[in-house]
Amino acid sequence: MSTAQNRTAIITGASRGIGAAVAQRLARDGFYVVINFAANAAEAESLATRIQSAGGKALAVRADVSDPAAVRALFAEAEAVYGGIDVLVNYAGIMQLAKIADATDEMFDRHIAVNLKGVFNCLREAAKRLRSGGLGLPLPSTDTAGSGAGVAGTGSDPIFPAPTPTPEITVKGKKTIKTKATTVKIKGTAVGQKVVIKYKAKPGKNVTKHVSIKSNGQWQFKFKPQVKDTTLKFYAQSSDGARSGTQKVKVVKTND
Repeated sequence: MSTAQNRTAIITGASRGIGAAVAQRLARDGFYVVINFAANAAEAESLATRIQSAGGKALAVRADVSDPAAVRALFAEAEAVYGGIDVLVNYAGIMQLAKIADATDEMFDRHIAVNLKGVFNCLREAAKRLRSGGLGLPLPSTDTAGSGAGVAGTGSDPIFPAPTPTPEITVKGKKTIKTKATTVKIKGTAVGQKVVIKYKAKPGKNVTKHVSIKSNGQWQFKFKPQVKDTTLKFYAQSSDGARSGTQKVKVVKTND
């Protein structure tokens, strides 16, 4: 991620332990943090208060991660309060120790429900909801109370491919350019993989050109007018073929 400002992180099992420490660190780094808890409401609210007192943004939300409906509600509340979600840190987990001879089916089922299915529930919801630019690499946990799932997001992870942003384009400057120059530079900003330019070079000859969009969103096209006036059509296109709306620029050659 390029910046933590206005980014939101959900940390499950964050009322205490490593989960709480992660929440505090992310808040110090500028993230809005959602502190998930299942039972320790007082500790979760206390942590949220401490983060807020230090100038951060924090929200405590109860949700049992083994319950898919509760996980959906957790993500929905984070989106409603902060406008979107960028990072998920899975630290919700249980470890009820017992000799294997004394372990009950209920104890085993509860561990699987929280530590395995709970992680799946959260990762599945993250895959649907996380905004582009998040993290996508699972991190192992050494916390005995943690689930060991770490962070998931929308990066290069093949399980969580980054959603393709909706293409957008802006052409800077006048919509009609009158010029004596042999070359005209047309600039703008765009979201997508490339800018497509279509125009009529001369009677009976239609031309299509492509220019790449830089990482900062800027693009530039150098155009050499061959006829008295030409209307150029610009649109941005993403890697999956989606297109933005079209913007037009008319270039008129003059002798004055």
